[in-house]
Amino acid sequence: MYKKFIILLVMISALCPGAEFKFAVLGDSQFHNPETFEAIVREVVLLEPDFVIQIGDMIHGYTYEPEHIRGEWERFKRQIAPITVPFYPVPGNHDVGTKPMEDIYKEVWGQDKLFYSFDHKGCHFVILDTDYYPDYGKITPNQIEWLSKDLEANKDAGHIFVFFHQPVWRSRNSGWDGVAALLKKYGNARTVFAGHTHEYCLEDVGGIQCYILNSSGHMDYHAPAVGYFHQFLYVSVKEESVRVAIIPYGSVKPGDYVSRKERDRVAPYFVPVGGGQIPDAKDAPLDFVYSFPLRNRTKEMNVYKARWVLPNPAFSVEPLEQAILLGPNRTEDVYVRITAPQGDYAYYSLPYALLETYYNTLRSESVALSSRHDLCIPRQSVARYASRRPHLDGLLDDTAWQSAEIIEDFQVDKAGNPADVQTWVRALYDRENLYVGAHCEEPNPEDLVALAKGPIPFTWGDDDIEIFLDVNHDKATYARAFVNCAGTTFSSLPGKGLCDAFFDQAVHIGKDYWAAELRIPFKNLGVEDTPSSMTLWGFNVRRHRQKPFRVQSDWVKMQNVPYEPWRFGILRFAPEGTKPTAPSSGNDK
Repeated sequence: MYKKFIILLVMISALCPGAEFKFAVLGDSQFHNPETFEAIVREVVLLEPDFVIQIGDMIHGYTYEPEHIRGEWERFKRQIAPITVPFYPVPGNHDVGTKPMEDIYKEVWGQDKLFYSFDHKGCHFVILDTDYYPDYGKITPNQIEWLSKDLEANKDAGHIFVFFHQPVWRSRNSGWDGVAALLKKYGNARTVFAGHTHEYCLEDVGGIQCYILNSSGHMDYHAPAVGYFHQFLYVSVKEESVRVAIIPYGSVKPGDYVSRKERDRVAPYFVPVGGGQIPDAKDAPLDFVYSFPLRNRTKEMNVYKARWVLPNPAFSVEPLEQAILLGPNRTEDVYVRITAPQGDYAYYSLPYALLETYYNTLRSESVALSSRHDLCIPRQSVARYASRRPHLDGLLDDTAWQSAEIIEDFQVDKAGNPADVQTWVRALYDRENLYVGAHCEEPNPEDLVALAKGPIPFTWGDDDIEIFLDVNHDKATYARAFVNCAGTTFSSLPGKGLCDAFFDQAVHIGKDYWAAELRIPFKNLGVEDTPSSMTLWGFNVRRHRQKPFRVQSDWVKMQNVPYEPWRFGILRFAPEGTKPTAPSSGNDK
């Protein structure tokens, strides 16, 4: 279908007499898919633009460690090395999310490169910072004051282009109203470019043409007709016109290919990516009925297809394919029978379902929208009853901890590869609290990183331990309890979002390890009664280690964000007086 794509011509009034030039605009990259981004860079070079602007989120970032930050910028500079024309960066939240990142951003790009402007052949270009530390998602008053003076000084420019990372016109109290008022004051300032949301569309916001660029790396869906595809923009300025061409990875599409109306219209047609849990076959053959809900979120009748893929032929799924007709806003459970002989099955050998439906665009194009429903065998552990409350000091030397079941075998990827250094976690409970103890092997404790601070401390940029608790075991909602090696915490609760720490903690650094103890009151999790032997919680643990290089390991491997609570392990509560069995690390590969 790409042969049918034509270059979009978006005609925008612009008075640049005699000016003729071209420039490219790149979306977020963040190292998610370096091969794709580097291929896009090579395509840009072939088109020979006068200069290149990247809309932010150039590195992964979210760390406080200067060595890591500089290393990531060195890696990015190597990625864009083929670009020999001027390159203008726009700061994104991944680039300047912490004070050290902001300082090093200025060190790498220039002290004046958080918000700035430049001229080219009679036109004026403005870069603003929507993540000016610590005002994330805003254009700050000092920038608006600067913008007022800058636009007045350049009011005679042929055309004025404005660039920033987050599409702040979609948010309240973001500073957009002040920016929009200034842009409307000057008739030659009516084109804005942003990124951040990993989608493509063009919005007319009160007469201002606002483009949002896709990511140049990680995408959950590939559906070009509705704005999900890798691309960059190629802007041509010639005399009195400005023309914008979308250049998808390997093809061309017009700039108004996806409007905000199309994006909003298609949203309910997507089936969310997800999954579910099945029994373990280690001890007995499998023969059970599995079901998952399928919802039609649209206002019309739709047909959905479910086709099961069997990486391991030992599994059988019946029916292998089925079509489900759903009325508007209706939900129906999809049932299949799954069988398999007794055995030890790795996660990548489990069946998964491909779900598909069709969407007709405003251009009457039929687009297949597909997603995936995965299965997993949950790892399991036990929280034992502590008749004597552990002393919260980070030492983990109380007698109760010695009888607790061990959670170990942390993995660095979904292939099950183990972390280079070990992590051991244990869980206990009494009538009022859950206790979690973590022992983190660390051969060089002097290299531990603990720089997180401020109202929203990004502990995952440090050496930290992260606890995930799905107390309702609904595989959808969960609380987060994070603590770094200095005792700095990050917390969130379902329905409440980010919050002050709802738990007590203590950390200790030894000669070849660091450890953390957490005491989490049940009442703070909305749990009124002490868990019983019938209680099951979704449970997961993640560890970040920053040196000698950044490593993220999980008890149950999941994506970074959004997390996958349906992959969490299971935490059972052993009744008071139950004798401990041999320590177990779960049953997942």
